[in-house]
Amino acid sequence: MKNKTERRKNPRVFLRALVDYESQDTFLYDYSKDLSQGGLFIKTDKPRSIGDEIELKFSLPDIEKVFKTKGEVKWVIRDKSDNTMNGMGIEFKGLEEEDKRLINRTLKGQ
Repeated sequence: MKNKTERRKNPRVFLRALVDYESQDTFLYDYSKDLSQGGLFIKTDKPRSIGDEIELKFSLPDIEKVFKTKGEVKWVIRDKSDNTMNGMGIEFKGLEEEDKRLINRTLKGQ
């Protein structure tokens, strides 16, 4: 059986950034746990359902820009025994090319 790391399309970096998101007319904010070229993981005790589309706004260290894009909930963790792991994996939808370049710069640590 493949482990989670082998199934990932894009390498991830651990990154704590405030993420504002809107889904079903609800505005929320939580922190990311990690980031990749294709998406991010949002730590939250109230993850949305798989397949939900959300509007995202977030910023990255050393980049003076607020990223705005849509995302789709691809996976969810709800662990009552360890709620520090709860959250949802978001895949970016429609991220601008310039935003992809800036995220890639963050991933490479430049």
